[in-house]
Amino acid sequence: MKARRAWLAVLTTASFARLAVAGAQTAYYDVESGLPRCVSSAADASDGVLLFWDESIHFSRPIYAVSLSDPRFGGLRANGGCSVWPSYLKAVKANDGWMVPRSALPSGARPPVLAGGRYSLPEAVRVRLRDAARGSNVFLQGVTGAQFLARRPLADFTREQNRRYTHAFGAGYSADIFKAWLEAQPRNAAFKVRILEAIQRSQNRRLAVSTATRLRGYTVLINQGFLQTPRKNRLAPFLRELSALGIAHRVVFNPVGTIEANTAAFASELEDELRWSRHGPSRGVIVVGASKGVPEMLGAIASLHARDPALVRGIAAVVSLAGLFEGSYLADWAQGFPQMIGVPLMLAGDLADAGLPTTLNSAVIDGLTTESVARVTAGFSQRLPDLPYFNFVGVLTGAGVQADLTSLTDGHGADDGFVEYPGTTMPRAWNLHSTDIIFDSGHAILDGFYAGRDLARQDKRHWVFDGIFQAIADEIGAR
Repeated sequence: MKARRAWLAVLTTASFARLAVAGAQTAYYDVESGLPRCVSSAADASDGVLLFWDESIHFSRPIYAVSLSDPRFGGLRANGGCSVWPSYLKAVKANDGWMVPRSALPSGARPPVLAGGRYSLPEAVRVRLRDAARGSNVFLQGVTGAQFLARRPLADFTREQNRRYTHAFGAGYSADIFKAWLEAQPRNAAFKVRILEAIQRSQNRRLAVSTATRLRGYTVLINQGFLQTPRKNRLAPFLRELSALGIAHRVVFNPVGTIEANTAAFASELEDELRWSRHGPSRGVIVVGASKGVPEMLGAIASLHARDPALVRGIAAVVSLAGLFEGSYLADWAQGFPQMIGVPLMLAGDLADAGLPTTLNSAVIDGLTTESVARVTAGFSQRLPDLPYFNFVGVLTGAGVQADLTSLTDGHGADDGFVEYPGTTMPRAWNLHSTDIIFDSGHAILDGFYAGRDLARQDKRHWVFDGIFQAIADEIGAR
């Protein structure tokens, strides 16, 4: 897995300008797959570099880096570099071109940033490649994720496409494409503009009406996720922001129940809140779910809507924080042996930290698998009411997967540390009024950035959530 993590990042030809003083780069693509095979920099003889991938080995394919000034490969330069690379592949191998296999990469490095030894490139070339490798995972001809999609438009972004892009480009670039696809959706793009405008007003203290005033009378009811308790709560900074913004809220904790059991429990809590709202001073309920708490929340809404549609009209908005719209590949992996024995033992410390019994019902983990979550969502996806839905989506671009349990698995696509993309976004097939709010973060959301603002900093986090809830208030008011 160390090798895979090192492979996650490949060179940016946006950064290739630093490789080639003279400037021009050329990329060649496989006709069938549309994936790049070779990039060359048309620089002067001392700096020219040719990089290409041996697709015959597919995912394990090595990267070859060839200095165009090397006399052994002078024909490459004279005959067009990438355009004739297949005929030179055997010659390059035979002449010991600087091959960069994944196994030679130091842990956490981006190829071809190498340790010493026979795989090292000449210093002048190595330094330029190292500098290029510090960019994002784009090795196309200056092609960002958005530009990639302009070249190859996608009607939808699926798990299968994610795995294909991860397999070909690395997880970081697949995540770049996914983020670009989300941001290109008209509803998401328009909503982001409204959020950024509200953030700027909040930052400059120029809000005409405070968020507390705009959402006065609404209650936020939050269904927490797996292993979350008052003692150990990843959403604590989010809850502090709700308090700072003057937004009334209440949290429901069901840390170790199955999705089915927690759905019934949360439905009871939501029904009580909605009935109180109907007969009291409340203007409505904003329902929030986090991670595993999202399918539980949505299942509860669907069941109440089936029994009492009028009651559910008291829901003003629904917010998903890194929701499990698809299962977790980690839960899939945990079904194997010896993981089924080891994972509960690994989680014992987390359970103890959360103040819970250290023995976990295996049905809870089983319920997080792709198959189980698909079965659960199939039961309610077409029965949800027409409400404004907002999905907080964390996308780890560039760096690829998080360094957590994912180090024990392989073969999946780019992910947020727990769920493969696009598994934390509401499927388009559900045909609901859904808006995605995209963070540069992992599954916890609060561990990253929004529009360049570091959520670890209290002032910036406050401005971000003030702006987001101002935009949500606009949406509620427009209904």
